[in-house]
Amino acid sequence: MNKDIAILIMAAGASTRMEPVKQLLAWKGNTMLEHVYQRCRASRAGQTYIVLGAYAEKIKGNCTAPSADIFINPNWRKGLGNSIAFGVNSVLGVQPGLKGILIVLGDQPRVNADHLDKLISLWEMKGVAVAATQYREKTGVPALFDRKLFDEIRVLDGPRGAQPLLSNTLKDIETIDGREYIADIDTLEDYERLRKEQG
Repeated sequence: MNKDIAILIMAAGASTRMEPVKQLLAWKGNTMLEHVYQRCRASRAGQTYIVLGAYAEKIKGNCTAPSADIFINPNWRKGLGNSIAFGVNSVLGVQPGLKGILIVLGDQPRVNADHLDKLISLWEMKGVAVAATQYREKTGVPALFDRKLFDEIRVLDGPRGAQPLLSNTLKDIETIDGREYIADIDTLEDYERLRKEQG
């Protein structure tokens, strides 16, 4: 376990492209968010936190994470970037000495502890600003951000999440292939397709 690293699961969005609450969709005997949370807890990271926004109370009531580890962003409508900044500020309020924060999306249920541990090991070995996931010719999350970028993460805003930051730090970034782990669920069609693929 590396107690210098915390995981931050982003689950604040309203899922406007699907009618059900996406975070509460069934996945392998749990809700999707609970499934992701348990996979994060199985990694080598020291602590796992969750950021909620839309439907926060309903989702919170269906999650086993302690209340103290769940942060509710009142400005979630401002987009993923705002929620990431809110979450990082909240985490650092609890653990100001962290050396890295690993950001994971709550709608990527194929991500597992093995993938997250590979990112942690890459960051430990290389000492880079970002250890990120490469898929579909895109660099994205899950991504582990070193504390040297905390000031920049804490002021993110808008709908693009951490993408502007990833684009600006390519000289100090290492990636691992995440094609078998990464699959965003944006619509019910995505969800049903992935459920069939996962059996």
